[in-house]
Amino acid sequence: MRYLFPVLILGLFFILIPDQGYTNSNGAPANRVGAPTRAGDGATCATSGCHDSFGLNTGSGTLSIAVPTDFAPGDTVDITVRIEQTNGQRFGFQATVRGASDPVRSQGEILLGSGTKFSDALGEYISHSQAIRNAGSAEWTFQWVAPNEPQELIVYAAALGGNNNGNRTGDRVYTASTEFAVGTSTESFSTPESFSLEAAYPNPFNSL
Repeated sequence: MRYLFPVLILGLFFILIPDQGYTNSNGAPANRVGAPTRAGDGATCATSGCHDSFGLNTGSGTLSIAVPTDFAPGDTVDITVRIEQTNGQRFGFQATVRGASDPVRSQGEILLGSGTKFSDALGEYISHSQAIRNAGSAEWTFQWVAPNEPQELIVYAAALGGNNNGNRTGDRVYTASTEFAVGTSTESFSTPESFSLEAAYPNPFNSL
């Protein structure tokens, strides 16, 4: 009898909190986007022992990142991450924006309120605040403030398509990255220092 009460409590824990153990409803831990680190490539939920039934990016699903193409330094823009997986039932994501010349440091500022925002020694991340239950696909859009100086940047993202079987097995993890530029595409035109009007050549200009 003395072991019966703890077993009942443990059973109630899993009944009352069914989200624990798969597609974390409060967002993934920091640095699960597969972005570079000082020691090499970063971790994902497929490589860190969380959802490792399959290899990274081995499913038939797709992950895409959409970034506006026309904005200036200091602008606030929307970045959209979308995962599609035919048999997916429960989805989560994480993203970060890094500098192309220094990809281990985040750039700009992720605005709070578009998910769960957190940081570590490498910078800022955005993750789902609640896992999305949907059949086949999920999409997240977060706001990001561009840095004040022109530069090349990269968005790194990872997303998980869970099968909603109540545990961490059978889930797929995908990663993607996309490069874009802030304030580096403006064309410049040189102004002539002087001008002069020369005689027509040949002379006479028109022999007809």
